[in-house]
Amino acid sequence: MTFLLGLLAVVAVLSSILLLFVILLQEPKGGGLAAALGGSGMDAIGANVGQVNRFTSWVAGIWIGACLLHAVLQPVGASLEGANTTKNAPGETSVEKPVEAPAEQPGGDKKPEDH
Repeated sequence: MTFLLGLLAVVAVLSSILLLFVILLQEPKGGGLAAALGGSGMDAIGANVGQVNRFTSWVAGIWIGACLLHAVLQPVGASLEGANTTKNAPGETSVEKPVEAPAEQPGGDKKPEDH
């Protein structure tokens, strides 16, 4: 199971790096967000999607699948295992000792004399 989780993590990291470069390779369609909201940017969606856009969709799907599968297969509480650095015996709880007050210094009650 550990090997599979490691493999999924590697696939997720590699696909995220590949997705970054594929997104940067895409040609800008022009108009930006304003044109997309206005409707003129909608010609990029549909049957005329280019090869780079299809490849981007596949890489994004692989990334999402690897991340979701990794989250589902990870044992419950596995993310909390590293948080507890002290190991207790079964049934034993760790209790913090109270901090003791510092001992009084000799002559600590005296006030400095005015000169």
